[in-house]
Amino acid sequence: MENKSLPQLLLVSGACCSPNMVKLDQVLEKNLDQALKDLGIHPEVRKESLSAIINGGGDLTAIQREQIMSLFQAYGAKFTPAFLIGDELRFAGKPPSVDQLKEVLQEVVTLLP
Repeated sequence: MENKSLPQLLLVSGACCSPNMVKLDQVLEKNLDQALKDLGIHPEVRKESLSAIINGGGDLTAIQREQIMSLFQAYGAKFTPAFLIGDELRFAGKPPSVDQLKEVLQEVVTLLP
């Protein structure tokens, strides 16, 4: 499948705040790698730590920062790992399965011109 200017994929890691979340991050990364491989697409994927975002880093859009900070204020680091496609939060709190990721990625690919 051709890469048609897919939106950026953003993974938000909470491992900086809670080391036991490392495994959840690893599951998300593994599942995302497999979903992208299965679909044959190669979008830009960024990973940002929650602590960097809280401290004003991360080079996020205003919408991404607002969503993440809102979730952090409501749930603390428990909303991580989180997965955004462009400015849209797609999953938070637990890693999605390969099939769930493929479904949302396929939706995005289908909507591209």
